[in-house]
Amino acid sequence: MTGAPAGAVHGIEAVPERWTAPLHVPLPGFGDRVLRCPELTALAVALAGTPSVDSRQDPADDG
Repeated sequence: MTGAPAGAVHGIEAVPERWTAPLHVPLPGFGDRVLRCPELTALAVALAGTPSVDSRQDPADDG
């Protein structure tokens, strides 16, 4: 429970990897495929309809 508020306030970088490393979601019907933290983050961004943090351009960057 602590990771959610920490991530919401300070970003995913504030959540220790030891908390996110165990995250996994098995996908029924897809064999042994599981989604881990990076895939879960990408899925959440896609579902929210917002650009990912990685794809946002720095406003200070002119190009």
